[in-house]
Formats: sequence, C-alpha cells, structure tokens
Amino acid sequence: MKFDMSKEFNTPNHWASKKIGEIAKFNASSWTQKNAPALIHYIDIKSVSTGSMEEPKPIIFSEAPSRARRIVTNGSIIISTVRPNLKQLILLENCHEVNLTASTGFCVIDVENEDLKWFLYTLITSEKFTTYLERIAEGAAYPAYKPTDISESIITVPPPSELRMIANIARSINSKINNNTRMNQTLEKIAQRIFKSWFIDFDPVKANAKGEPFAALDENTQALFPSSFEENKDELVPKGWNLVPLADVAHISTAKTAIENITTENYISTDNMLAGRKGVTEATKLPNVSKVNAFMRDDILFSNIRTYFKKVWYSSFDGGASGDVLIWRPNTEEKISSEYLYQIVSGEDFIEYSVRTSKGVKMPRGDKEALLKYQIVCPSKDVMHAFTDLIRPLITRIGENQKQNIILQKIRERITPQLISGKTTL
Repeated sequence: MKFDMSKEFNTPNHWASKKIGEIAKFNASSWTQKNAPALIHYIDIKSVSTGSMEEPKPIIFSEAPSRARRIVTNGSIIISTVRPNLKQLILLENCHEVNLTASTGFCVIDVENEDLKWFLYTLITSEKFTTYLERIAEGAAYPAYKPTDISESIITVPPPSELRMIANIARSINSKINNNTRMNQTLEKIAQRIFKSWFIDFDPVKANAKGEPFAALDENTQALFPSSFEENKDELVPKGWNLVPLADVAHISTAKTAIENITTENYISTDNMLAGRKGVTEATKLPNVSKVNAFMRDDILFSNIRTYFKKVWYSSFDGGASGDVLIWRPNTEEKISSEYLYQIVSGEDFIEYSVRTSKGVKMPRGDKEALLKYQIVCPSKDVMHAFTDLIRPLITRIGENQKQNIILQKIRERITPQLISGKTTL
C-alpha cells in the first residue's frame, strides 16, 4: 500500500494532494558509453549517511564501477534504495564538482522549486516515511524498494506562504548541521596531516637529519625528534622508536554493563554510527538483552561490519555498544594516547587492512586477531605527549560539534511531524 501523507500526518484540508512524481523528476538522466565524460566525480552508497557524505571521488569513467551512472547536480536529493533503515540520503548542497555521478543504487530526485524541494526532503527524512520504505522493501540480506514506491506516494503540498515557512525552518537546521560537519571534516584533515607528517613520512626526523629547521614545528618540539633512522623488523623507523603490533599498546575491551544503565542516548550500534568518521546519532531502540559491552569517554569505537563504511568514533561520553562495535582502548597512556590510537584506527591504511583481512561475503566482519596484529610505529614518550597536546583541542572541538549535531537532529526529528502536518508556525 502506497504512502499517503494526509493519512500519516493528518495534514490540513486546504493542502493539495499530489503524487510525488508530479512535483519531482526521478532518475532523470544517466551516463552511457556514448555521452560519458572522461572524468566523473563519484558518490557511492557507502560514502553517504543521513544528511552528510564524503567528498565525491574523481574517477576515470572507463575505470569506474558499472553502477556509476546516475547524473546528479547541486540540489539533487539522493536516497539509497537498499536497506532503508540506514537512512542513507542527502540533499546535495555546495557540490560544485564537474560531472557529479551517483551509484545506480541511489534514487535521484530533482525538484525545481526550492521551497518544495526542502518540503519533500523533510518528508522523506521523517521516521514515518522511513518506516514505510522499510515495510515495503523486499529481500532478506539487502532489502530494497523501487523508485516508483516513492514517486507513487501521495504528498500534500501547502500554499506558498506556508510552504516557505516550513522550508526556511528545515533549511536553517540543516545548514547548521552541515556547517558543523564541514568544520569537523576540516579539523579531521588537519589532525590526519599532522599524524602523517610526524609518524608516516617522518618529516621532522628528515629535517633533523639534514640539520634544517622544520617550518611546521617550533624549535623545542623539533628537538624531541631523533635525527636518524634504524632498521626495525626490516623497516626503517626513527632511532629509538619501535615498530610493534597494535596488541602491544592497545586492546579491544569486552567489559559489560547492564542494559538498565543504557538509554537510546548512550547506546551505540553500527546502525547509529555515521559513515566517514562523522560521529553518531541517537539510537532508535535498545537491544533485547541483559548486558551490552561498556565503553568509556575517550575510547575509540569501530564498527566491525563492512568496515569500508569507515564508521569510527572518538567517544565523548560513557555508554554501551553492540557486539559488532569494537571498543579500542590504550593499554596505558604512557605508551600510546587515545588521540594517537584514534588516528591509527580511523586512518585509511588501517581501514584498508581491515577490509582486506575481513571474513564473510554478504556481511564481512573484521578479523579481530588480524586487527590486533596490525603494525604501528610507537614513538618516544616525549613525542607522544607533544602530539597529544597538539591534537587534543581538535578532538575536543569535533566532539562538541558532534554533540550539537545530535541535539539539532533531535530537534529536527521532533518538529518534523509538526512541520509537515501544518501544526508548527514558528
């Protein structure tokens, strides 16, 4: 049975009922071998979470996945047609890459009127619409629905003045969430560049070896780094530093806590972790169990199902997690800090390693034993402390922005039914 907005939200009688397909275009255009450009910027499903996504990847079309076909533009709404419970959808804003292309696993929706676009986006992000898509999706491991299940749904459209008010509220909340997300992405990149420079490229050590100042560091900090390399397990590492398996400095905590201590606000499962290291949202429900794994503030939570989604979170509070979320914790802060550990397990090299060593086909899971064998560079205590002191303010600000986004998402979820039923007149 198709979705009918007037029945689900009891909308005012003077709002006009239409099929969504009457106000929007669905999957309007796709690349073919004849019209395809040499280079595209690709958005795949795993790069998108609710309202956010990773930067589109530049790919030569002839080398792109066969699903890289949907043509999208700034302002398109894209929503994954697979596993609708994950709510992998976004209204594309500030996307100025040329030849923007989405996977055919997305339904691409284009609406000309800006206010109507935001009204529709508010509807399809609502819990009631998500529940509808979950109900009609077919398949066990990968339940999916058809684009027509959306286009044939009934939407009730308010008059222009009411439409503008609803769109403005939705836009303003979304804008603040996106600003926080973009700031966090910038802070993450800064932290990753510092980590790469210090502990992968060893730039300060190379500068010391040449007797040259390293512009990115003050003199005292640069002096903490060695000035030569030595062989360690057939690898060249800075003198005095060690190359060790991750298990030597960190572990996966399996401590338990009673489910009575957990709420939807501090329960983390792979479902409410956001892809691309973008944090977490509030859980929609708790598991029917007596105990869950306990995590603490400053632990690193790592979704161990389909690790290529890059669901990694630096925890900013205590709580409980599902068994498919690995809780990483330093063995001792003397050897490795939580900030350093986060850069390790959220890094591209570790993610690729986890994918490569995963077990299973339909729902591949990371191999814990293999992950604990991952080799890392362990620097001197002084360098570790200097890195931690430098990175900690960035991690703290990222956590603050994530908390604010959770609050904004709650506000959005709570007022959405009122907005699209005509009961809120802010």
